[in-house]
Amino acid sequence: MRGGDESHHPAGRDLSSWWTNHWDRHAAILFDPQAGPFRFCDRTRGHLADTKETGPAVPVNIPPATWKLSN
Repeated sequence: MRGGDESHHPAGRDLSSWWTNHWDRHAAILFDPQAGPFRFCDRTRGHLADTKETGPAVPVNIPPATWKLSN
């Protein structure tokens, strides 16, 4: 079923279904205080505030100055 297709379901039912069947499950994992990826976030001090990690979780590679985007 495509989003916005109201031929089978009343208006709003698909969105409600998404919140309960998809977002609730994802949010439970994302915001899990013991194992979620945001467990070390602090609202005032930022991500990884309570750890001894000093660098980003994902390495950052800056492309050379001669590198250009192509269209």
